[in-house]
Amino acid sequence: MKTFARRSFCPQCGSHIAWLRGNEAEIMLGSLDMAPSDLIPDYELSVPRRENWLMALPWAEQFAGDRFPPFDP
Repeated sequence: MKTFARRSFCPQCGSHIAWLRGNEAEIMLGSLDMAPSDLIPDYELSVPRRENWLMALPWAEQFAGDRFPPFDP
């Protein structure tokens, strides 16, 4: 695992592994063998890019992009 700008990735293939910030971890669900069924999202990111066949989560906060300002070293 390599980390750049607080994002971790596989140095061989470049796949995004995780992003750790405070008490949150961002993972790509497609990288898991089985999707977790006990997690309930608090927010959604990049909602303008959501596929038109996916519905918004009415209880979740919506963000057009990232929730946090860009990392500036």
